Amino acid sequence: MLTFVIAREVVLVAAVGQLKDIISQGQTVARNPGRYHRNCREKGILDSSQAGVRLVQLRFLSDRQYQLEAICEQFSLEPIVIEQGEFPLQVRKVPGSSGLVFGQARGKVAVELWGRSREVLVEANEVVEVFSRQELPGIQPLSSCGGYGYQCCQSEVSIGTGSQWTEAVDCPQTCFSTCQPRPVILTFQTDPPMDSVNRTLQITSGQVVEFSYLLDITEELGLRVKLDYGDGQSAQLGQSQDTSRHIYDCNLPECNYTANLTVSEFTGVTSASTPLSQVTIKVVR
Repeated sequence: MLTFVIAREVVLVAAVGQLKDIISQGQTVARNPGRYHRNCREKGILDSSQAGVRLVQLRFLSDRQYQLEAICEQFSLEPIVIEQGEFPLQVRKVPGSSGLVFGQARGKVAVELWGRSREVLVEANEVVEVFSRQELPGIQPLSSCGGYGYQCCQSEVSIGTGSQWTEAVDCPQTCFSTCQPRPVILTFQTDPPMDSVNRTLQITSGQVVEFSYLLDITEELGLRVKLDYGDGQSAQLGQSQDTSRHIYDCNLPECNYTANLTVSEFTGVTSASTPLSQVTIKVVR
């Protein structure tokens, strides 16, 4: 146990030292950004009065990778990369911060390893290491979801859980601290076969339709599958692959129903509603 604690502290100290070094470098460049003005001018000058560096920032690309950047006045989306690096293996940036904008009053970056965390605070030109979590105001660089320490969840195959971060430039609506897998409908077919392009099946009143499906799930225990036929009737199923037969009636010249397949696992996580989970049934007399 003692060996573990010592090893953790050694690695954390190295990571904090690395962080302090890159912060010091950023502060130095921010105080004298003149050597990067030329890089900005080489991008093409639209306004000669705004041809220099607007700010210098330390921006995280993921929970381990970071980039020291100079942002030009006229090309804010095309930063000049000054330095790149990443933390030692297993060391992660604590989620919620995307980095530092130098010249702001205060800022912080926290790193963690195996349950132990340390913060590095920037107050004006002073860099201070502390051991307790503190909430600080300040402007952060715009970054990706990974740069804030979160994950982009693909709505079709996963659902976001935990804290949500809405300021990510790549996936503001689906950026969460964790992504939980959700059941996925691989196939949902009919017999007679539907038109696979518009997922529509035309039948006559009183005709039997056999539905079949195949799922991708984490486990079958507690699985609930609901097949809503769209005409007020439904079937409850509970397997990852199954079939169900249903007779559609219509007392009008034409009736249109939407059959919908919904899957729920024992955790309560449900499948996404997609075109693949629905079939339009057109019934004619």
